[in-house]
Amino acid sequence: MPNRSSLSYLAPIIFLVLSMAIACVAPTGPTQKYEPIADTISVVDSWARTSPQSGGNGAAFAVILNGLDRPVRLVGATTEAAASVELHETSNENDVMRMVHHPEGFEIGSGEILILEPGGKHMMLIGLTAPLTAGESTTIQLLFEGIDPMTIDVPVREPQK
Repeated sequence: MPNRSSLSYLAPIIFLVLSMAIACVAPTGPTQKYEPIADTISVVDSWARTSPQSGGNGAAFAVILNGLDRPVRLVGATTEAAASVELHETSNENDVMRMVHHPEGFEIGSGEILILEPGGKHMMLIGLTAPLTAGESTTIQLLFEGIDPMTIDVPVREPQK
């Protein structure tokens, strides 16, 4: 029978092997594949993060699919839920997280998608007019360069972990 000292070196090896096996079967990216619809701009999976106070800021997210035969640019958004909406991107610079305002917007190539998500590109709702409460929804009008605006319904919920 092996003694304790001979087994102690096996524990890290067993842990490493099990971790690698789990990593091979665990999902590592988006679980849903998005496909643009020909000749249209479509929006899926929109949502806004709960925010308990009016006057503060909030964030909204969505997936925008460009099925047009040309690139489009999301240049802004408006909503009655906030005084203004800015397009932002979270970045990590020297281990410091910061938000960068993108007044030029985000280009979406033909046949491509733009994912607005926590920790990445998103819509910052500045000066909320009322709290954003889970289970409710708001509307946001997306503004594009060269095509008509699009109004989307945005459910409010807690972020998923």
